[in-house]
Amino acid sequence: MQTTSYLPVFPGIATGIRKGRSIYDGYQRGWGLEFGDLKQKCLEDPDFQAAHAATRDRSLLMAERALNLFLIVKFFLPKLPAGHIVEYGSYRGGSALFMAALAKRLLPGARVYALDTFEGMPETDASIDAHRAGDFIDTNVEQIREIAREEKLDNLECVKGLFSDTAPDLLKKIRRVALAHIDCDIQSGVEFSYEVSRPY
Repeated sequence: MQTTSYLPVFPGIATGIRKGRSIYDGYQRGWGLEFGDLKQKCLEDPDFQAAHAATRDRSLLMAERALNLFLIVKFFLPKLPAGHIVEYGSYRGGSALFMAALAKRLLPGARVYALDTFEGMPETDASIDAHRAGDFIDTNVEQIREIAREEKLDNLECVKGLFSDTAPDLLKKIRRVALAHIDCDIQSGVEFSYEVSRPY
């Protein structure tokens, strides 16, 4: 799907991939949001507004916190080979609903998989993690699924359980990940999510 871009242009910065990342794309998002009018353009974009409305103000996803995800899904994922979005750590589903609403509009065939225990944090390592077991327990996977049904987001699937129990089989099944949104708050979860997603 072709999208008209309002991203800033940096003529002196090389495009393409360097050491596994696109520096140019990062500047477009980071500098554009911080120093230009990109933030306002995103907030006024009908795709952003529709996706943000689908979150119904759930969880920690305030409008400004969703801008980078919005830019990635709208302008950068369409440049990649087709794939799915896997979110590690979904809490009350705000960002999963947001990405599913965007994907439904902009990425035909892409699904969003929201992985979480949906029962709060599992065991943590007190020597490195700021959170403890049971933090973020105020969630309900059935409420997220109900909102997805009401918003007609049939491309969102909540996957309940520990990442180590759910991700390996899911990734083998879907085979292609366009975006791994790693939004978990404990080191073991971040490390596992990153490593298990890399081959896909």
